[in-house]
Amino acid sequence: METNMTIQDFETELKTLSKDLSIRPNNIQNPRVLEYYPDVNKLASVLYCGVEICTIPNGDIYDEKSGSYGIDMRGDGSFKAHRTRPEALQMIKDKLELLKNKDYADMFFGRGEYSDAELRKVEPDKGDVTVIDEVSAELKPIQGGMIEGAK
Repeated sequence: METNMTIQDFETELKTLSKDLSIRPNNIQNPRVLEYYPDVNKLASVLYCGVEICTIPNGDIYDEKSGSYGIDMRGDGSFKAHRTRPEALQMIKDKLELLKNKDYADMFFGRGEYSDAELRKVEPDKGDVTVIDEVSAELKPIQGGMIEGAK
């Protein structure tokens, strides 16, 4: 497997797609996090306007997968393959395309009706929780701790 490029060079390539793309290498120092996820610092995040799109390897990024190209995220011997450069590029391009839709962009950034404040609002006349009735697939509010029509 031949090294395609460093993440610094990959970030330069990403800037040709959008100036708002960047890469942030993980630099976790918390011992508790490192105890549960010992390889977490082998990852970097691809960000769009500061919001994570995906993770990539922290170091070199390759064009092809191999048996050693990945991490043991949980430290228990389970192997998770890194994304290849073509996979990461496609994922990022797909996300940028989705972000052209205003409603999707609002969800991605947590704006408007998807903001924390809006999502925490409760409509008193509809109850606190809404569940899906799997039989009819209709939304029904919970009334008095029971699904409407339940006995």
